[in-house]
Amino acid sequence: MLDLLMSSMAAGAIAYTVTRGSIFEEVRVWVRSHSDFLGKLLSCPYCFLHWVALLFTVLTPVSEVIVTGRHWAVDFITVWFATVAIGSVVTGLIGLSTLAVKFAAAGSNASARKG
Repeated sequence: MLDLLMSSMAAGAIAYTVTRGSIFEEVRVWVRSHSDFLGKLLSCPYCFLHWVALLFTVLTPVSEVIVTGRHWAVDFITVWFATVAIGSVVTGLIGLSTLAVKFAAAGSNASARKG
């Protein structure tokens, strides 16, 4: 279960970094100019997270996170979407913390100009 939590957190962080991080801005602009579908995919953390979670689920043996044990496909899909769900929480928290930092920086810049 710890593997699921760790890979979900990593998937969420990767999805946010690729879709919102300034380090990937040029890549996103280039992709948008070449493909409307991929450009939209790289601008949506939740959308991109599904693909990152799918990759993580393929690379992580589902047998380590057995949900039902009855059918591998049910376990695979359950783990995939559990990864998306936990990863979504992570992307949301990163987004909120980023906004809080920007808000705090804007407030300190405004008070520095007044003083």
